[in-house]
Amino acid sequence: FWALALFSQNDYAAAGFPMLPNTHGVVVTKRHILTYTALLFPIGLLPYVLGTVGEIYALAALVLGVVFLQRAWRLFRAVDTTQSARGLFSFSIVYLFALFGALLLDKYAFLAWGMF
Repeated sequence: FWALALFSQNDYAAAGFPMLPNTHGVVVTKRHILTYTALLFPIGLLPYVLGTVGEIYALAALVLGVVFLQRAWRLFRAVDTTQSARGLFSFSIVYLFALFGALLLDKYAFLAWGMF
C-alpha cells in the first residue's frame, strides 16, 4: 500500500489525497514499509506455528517472507525509490496470491495424503 503511494506520490498530491509520502516524507514512508514488512514475516508463519497448516504452506511463507523482506530492505536503502517501490508493490500482489495458493495446496495435499 505504501509502496504504491511512493511511486504514485505526485498523483495523490495532485488529487489532494493526504498519503504518508506527501504528509510525512519518503524516509518516514520507507521506514514504515520496512517495519510493517518485518512484522508481517512472523505473522505469515503463525498458522504453521499454531498447527493449522502444514509444511507446504510453511515453506512458501518462509520463502515469500524472505523475498518480501529483501525487497523492502532494497527500497529502504534506495536513493531513487520509484523503481524499487513499483517492484515491491508488484511483489506484494504476488506474495498474497502465492501465499493463499500455498494455503489451498497445503490443505488439499494434506487431504489427499490423509486418504492413503
